[in-house]
Amino acid sequence: MAQDRARCESIKKLSMISRALSVYKNSCLNTIFFRAASACLLLSFFPSRLFAEDYKWDYSQMPTNEVPKNCFSIVAGQGQPGTWKVITDEFPLPFAPISSTARATAPKSVVGQTSREATDEHFPMLQLGTNSYGDFKFSTQFKLVDGVIEQMAGVAFRIQDPQNFYYVRASGLGNTFYFYCVRKGERQNPIGNAATFAKGVWHELGVECSGAKIIITLDGKQAIPTLNDFTFSSGKIALLTKSDAVSYFTDTKINYTPKIPFIRQVVQDTAKEHPGLVGLQVMKVDPTTKKSRIVASKKESEIGMEGESSDADCVADGTNYFRSEGKLVYVTMPLRDRNGEVLGVARFVMKPFNPLNAKENAVASAAPILQQMQTRLATVDSLD
Repeated sequence: MAQDRARCESIKKLSMISRALSVYKNSCLNTIFFRAASACLLLSFFPSRLFAEDYKWDYSQMPTNEVPKNCFSIVAGQGQPGTWKVITDEFPLPFAPISSTARATAPKSVVGQTSREATDEHFPMLQLGTNSYGDFKFSTQFKLVDGVIEQMAGVAFRIQDPQNFYYVRASGLGNTFYFYCVRKGERQNPIGNAATFAKGVWHELGVECSGAKIIITLDGKQAIPTLNDFTFSSGKIALLTKSDAVSYFTDTKINYTPKIPFIRQVVQDTAKEHPGLVGLQVMKVDPTTKKSRIVASKKESEIGMEGESSDADCVADGTNYFRSEGKLVYVTMPLRDRNGEVLGVARFVMKPFNPLNAKENAVASAAPILQQMQTRLATVDSLD
């Protein structure tokens, strides 16, 4: 009986607490405090999903004997681009065989570089898409298959172009595991260690970048002391081999912080600094179709939408355009790079200060804001 009474008392207390929390929630539901608390709870439970994205190159879903979808064969140094294609190879099973007669491997889709061009300073690369990555954690499995001049496999990252990038590679003939920085086509001194890599053995190579910090792992362990290099802050990623090396890769994946295009950041910052702007858009004009597309906007829902026909004229003649619509005025102005070339157009939407001189006042108000944006964009060559 005593236990039953105690149980009933506990149930009553829990019920009271539940009702109290429900009342508190309802009273706070529309307050800043409750919204902030909810955000904090989300941050504590789902931090990686809010600020990072995952992507895996699933070669099993791509046609065999073809270059993987959305990947591109490029080359650094001398010679021709390599021959990259999806093939089937044997890969170790994740668990030990239960008997001596059981299979230890299973067929798996991999991507291989199969060209045997024997040029020495020849670095075939498979660029993985067109995304540019700043902070990320990347990994791939690799296997050295063959090669007379070289047996090598690695990863190139923060690629600006074939003459400017970082890379880390395993050399089976040189018995080394090295990191390099390539700048203006010149390879800097290697950083790394001696290591042995036998043909036909799978290894895992990992690269993690956070700002200037670079951590490189081999088979799950840090293989090179933590690097701090400020040469490149972001760039594309590629698989890499050298000379006549035949190498295979699989389980290629990345976890990364989405990179906001610089022009979007400029527009967001400008809109915050000038709250009087009702709207702010930046458009890029296609030189072939003469149609414009919104690449950045105070209202992010507008990004990707088609612009106005006057945008192409603004780029072509480099002059300002003005129109009034209802209680708002619109000023469209050419957005120039550091050399004075037109990158695109910026459109400022605002309320008129004086209807009698609406155009003059609007242009005068927009001009210094445009100059501020152009100053920040002086280091870029495009709006992409």
